[in-house]
Amino acid sequence: MSAGLFYFTCDFYLAARTSRARYCSDVVRSAAIGCHVPVINLTKKTWLATKVRKADNFLTRLVGLLKRTHLGPEEALWLMPSKGIHTIGMKFPIDVVFLNKEFYVLGLISGMHPYRVSGVHMRGYSVIELPNGTIRKSRTEIGDQLEISLAETSQIDDLKDTRLSQIA
Repeated sequence: MSAGLFYFTCDFYLAARTSRARYCSDVVRSAAIGCHVPVINLTKKTWLATKVRKADNFLTRLVGLLKRTHLGPEEALWLMPSKGIHTIGMKFPIDVVFLNKEFYVLGLISGMHPYRVSGVHMRGYSVIELPNGTIRKSRTEIGDQLEISLAETSQIDDLKDTRLSQIA
C-alpha cells in the first residue's frame, strides 16, 4: 500500500467514527493503519502523547525503544499485553505508565533510567513508555483513567489549550 492510501484510510476511518474507541480492539485497528493516536488523561483532562506507536507482538515488545536514541516530546510506545518492562540496552530515561484493561493507571515510574527492570503489575494489561518528564507535566497519578483512542474533534479542541500549556 502506498502512503497516500494509508492517509486516505485513516481519514475515512476517522470520519466514520461516531464514538470514542475505548477498548484495545478498536485502538489496535486504528493504530495498525498509521493514524496518530493520542493518549489523554480523562481524569485530569491533559495529554500524555499524540503520536503513539503500538507494540503488540513478541518481537516489537522485545525491541521496544532499543534502537532509538531519543523519544520525541509527542511520542510514546504502547506495549500490549505487558505487565512489566526493562530498559536494558536503552540510551535514555523514560516515564512509564502501567494500565489495566479499562485504562486505569495502576503504577507509574518517573525517569526510569537505562539498565533497569520494573516491577510486575499482576493486574496490568498494557504499558505506555513516554518521554522523561511527561508524567509530571500531565499530572498523571495512580487511579487516573487514560484513553488511547481516536478522539473526537470536539474533545481535541477542548484540550488544545491544555496541551499547549503543557508543552511550554
